[in-house]
Amino acid sequence: MSSLTRTWAITRPTTVPHIVTEAVPGPKSQALNARGMRYMAGYSSQATLCPVVFAKGHGVTLTEVDGNTYIDFSSGIYVTTLGH
Repeated sequence: MSSLTRTWAITRPTTVPHIVTEAVPGPKSQALNARGMRYMAGYSSQATLCPVVFAKGHGVTLTEVDGNTYIDFSSGIYVTTLGH
C-alpha cells in the first residue's frame, strides 16, 4: 500500500479551512450558484443555504472555485457513488 493510499484522509487542522476571500462563499461561488439557480429546479436545501461551488475535492477536503478550502463534512451525500 503506497503512502498516498494510507494518508488520503489526513489533514492538518492548522491548514484547513483555508480562506482566501473576504466573504464565504467567495464571489465566484455566489455568482455561479445564482446563475445555476436561474436555470435549475430542485436544488437541495444544502445548496440553497450555502451556495458554494466546488472546483475539486481530495481526500477529506473540498476547494471552491475561489480557492477557499474546507473539510468535507457532507458525509458523501452527493458523492457516494461517484467520489469527488
